[in-house]
Amino acid sequence: MQTPPYAAYPRPLPPKGVRIDAIFQEAWQLIKADLGTWVLTTLVFFVCFAVVYGLMMGIDVMLGFGASDVRPFNPLSLILTYVVAFLANGVYLTLIAGMAHMGIKQAMGQSYGLSDLFAATPRIGTVIVATFLTLILVYIGMIACLLPGLVVNGLLFLTPLIIFMQGKGPVEAMKLSWETLKPYLWPATGFAIAFPIVAGIGVLLCGVGILLTFPFYPIGMGLLYRDMFMRTDDLVATGPIDGIPPMDSPYQRPPSP
Repeated sequence: MQTPPYAAYPRPLPPKGVRIDAIFQEAWQLIKADLGTWVLTTLVFFVCFAVVYGLMMGIDVMLGFGASDVRPFNPLSLILTYVVAFLANGVYLTLIAGMAHMGIKQAMGQSYGLSDLFAATPRIGTVIVATFLTLILVYIGMIACLLPGLVVNGLLFLTPLIIFMQGKGPVEAMKLSWETLKPYLWPATGFAIAFPIVAGIGVLLCGVGILLTFPFYPIGMGLLYRDMFMRTDDLVATGPIDGIPPMDSPYQRPPSP
């Protein structure tokens, strides 16, 4: 049986770039290697997100803004709707960053588990601010004939994970993601489109299929981050070889490119 790509360490680095097909294949190998953990983590992810979003919408209703169809228009209702959307997206991407980190740890042969889902929560405030700024830029780009919004979304794709892994502020993380992915503008744009689509396609499999397909999104983000920021001169990782990490520690802030 062919050795899966994530298991053969140390191994030469491929040319630096956004390798959509290779990352997709490696993500699938990682999911298959520990399907139970990824399905459980995805299930907990959706439960947590649903609870948080439900609480936000409940506050909306209690404040009287949720019944706009039977009440006179209230501008506060529109404002609160956007606030809820920004907060919900911030929570969503914070949990995604935790799952992405979990994928990095698995790919590098390190211990990982369900608790990694919440690893990025100490940085949730920063992620929410970055999400707010990103969505504004994407929205402006969408108004300008759609394509610019997709490009902006692609170039800022790694922002949540940079905030968590490197401890940077929202603007600094956005700038670093932009500058890092700008040389790969079109592949990065395609990456940010393709992986969320693959993640959500499981809904077509009676709904429950999303538990299998959703991990492609955070794992893909994690592997892209690894390829962009965690490269050594000639090796990508040590995999299951204990005690020989490619850096001092994958938890330390990797150097800027």
